[in-house]
Amino acid sequence: MRNFFLVVSVLLFANIFFVNAKEFPNDITDYKESLNQVGQARFKVLFWNIYDSALFTPSGDFKQEEDYVFEITYLRDIEKEELIKRTVEQWQHLGLLNEDYQIYVPMLMDIWPDISEGDRLAIWVSQKGAAFYFNQQLAGVVEHKYFGKQFVAIWLSPKTSQPELRNKLLGKMPL
Repeated sequence: MRNFFLVVSVLLFANIFFVNAKEFPNDITDYKESLNQVGQARFKVLFWNIYDSALFTPSGDFKQEEDYVFEITYLRDIEKEELIKRTVEQWQHLGLLNEDYQIYVPMLMDIWPDISEGDRLAIWVSQKGAAFYFNQQLAGVVEHKYFGKQFVAIWLSPKTSQPELRNKLLGKMPL
């Protein structure tokens, strides 16, 4: 009996930090259609269009405590190693320490595919965790409660390297 309570306690404790992949459906289409777009933005480097992005929430306003979906539609081919390299660079720009993000790099290597022009990569951030969707299909779940917010901070943090893009995603007028 004592072992039973120990096992139950460990499982309950683990549930505070981890999310079960069953929390997320295999296809994000229906859920995304139930949301309202907060804003959208195109990311360009010089004259190259890299991607279009959009932020969706239930209310149509961005609130950290609400579930949300951030989706990128790629306008060019990009290898997953390049995506991960750029993600790490942006986390460093935000001031995250190496130990704050290194645990996620192997997970992203397992989840993200190489990207072709027209592909969509979305992240559904809930209060329980985060799931990536590739072309609307579940690609993988990062089972760390705070990962989703840390990942989307690349675009939505006041410290982002792209403040104009952030303002557009949040539905604000450009400065």
